[in-house]
Amino acid sequence: MVAQTPRRFAPSTASNLIVIGGLNLVQGLPAYFFTIALPVLLRDAGATLDVVALTYIVWLPWAFKWLWAPLFDGRPSLRVWTLRLTPFALAIVFATLSVLYPSSAVAPVITVALISAILGATLQVVLAAEVVLRFDDKGRVLANTVQVFAMITGGVAGGSVVLWLGEAIGWQSAIWTTAGLIALLGSLGFLMTPSAAMVTERAHYWRAIVHRPTLALVVCAAIGGSAGGFLGARLVDLGHDPVEIGWYLGLAASLAMLPATLGAGALLRTLGLGNALRALFLLKALLLGSLGFAGLGPSQTVAFAIAYFALSAGLMTAMWQLYMTSVRPSAAATGFAFLHSLEALILMLAGFAIGAIAERIGFEAIFGVAAVAALIGAILSRPISPTASPTSNGEPSSSQSYQDQNSMIGGKR
Repeated sequence: MVAQTPRRFAPSTASNLIVIGGLNLVQGLPAYFFTIALPVLLRDAGATLDVVALTYIVWLPWAFKWLWAPLFDGRPSLRVWTLRLTPFALAIVFATLSVLYPSSAVAPVITVALISAILGATLQVVLAAEVVLRFDDKGRVLANTVQVFAMITGGVAGGSVVLWLGEAIGWQSAIWTTAGLIALLGSLGFLMTPSAAMVTERAHYWRAIVHRPTLALVVCAAIGGSAGGFLGARLVDLGHDPVEIGWYLGLAASLAMLPATLGAGALLRTLGLGNALRALFLLKALLLGSLGFAGLGPSQTVAFAIAYFALSAGLMTAMWQLYMTSVRPSAAATGFAFLHSLEALILMLAGFAIGAIAERIGFEAIFGVAAVAALIGAILSRPISPTASPTSNGEPSSSQSYQDQNSMIGGKR
């Protein structure tokens, strides 16, 4: 027997979205600081590339968060208290950087980055579970748009503004200001009350996924996204200065991702999930093909690189909607974490593989493989019948079917 309480988040939909946005800003700010700003600080301080590469350790918790995600399924009070307290833990951890400058304390700073990544990954898992339980399919479109938009906005602050503050008011003041902002935004978590509780046994990772064809799209999205890490190197080979590239792929690309996220949300509402995914995958395939084989010049490649990251943000919005559609509500944390972690792992492995191939063949191999993966994703992005709806234990699936998504999101029931 499945017991559900009414789906309510706060007094209104607006307050729901404010809380979601605030907590995603909390998540994005330190995450982008450690993945964008920290490598710049280390390199500027004279660190070798192998030391700079240590910053990639922050991706490990995001790839393995599925290990602790099941702790949060079926435990609404634990999820709420996690969302209330995790931002303050993040603020405290981030504040320790005020006495740890990267040039003189590399190992401690990397440790702080790893702890922050664990907290951020946990925050994302719990937020995803809450969105699945608190919103219906149409509501998740807007909620996921807000999530990605807010996370990227936090990324702009963490990857760019914190560095500017460090120059303007000093390192310690910049860190304390940022930590205070994280704590202030995190206080929004106290607007939450326990969400709908599906009282069922927690599912195994594999059983948490209702729509198994989603796994093929995860693979396509990951391989299609693996080319992004090579765009900076491509621009270096075309003669761009590293500082220029930082502005192009940091601030400019992040700002372009914001309207792209809103555009993806509108596309989901207008076309439905299947058709929106098909359009976004197809656009990405065309963009990757152009980067690999159109003979673009230096300035054109910059423009296409920025467009690539903007389009990737739009596709992320649609993929998050797909993930939440494809999981059992009673195992929302487990299912979302498994799918998102799988994408991260495949992306890393694909990056290593096509990078090794490209070393012998050239950048065409990188963008060519990614373009083919995106094209396959476009072909597979069509209405898919669910494997179980309702599920065997009587629990309703997160969505009636992938076919229903194409009509419900578009408001054409």
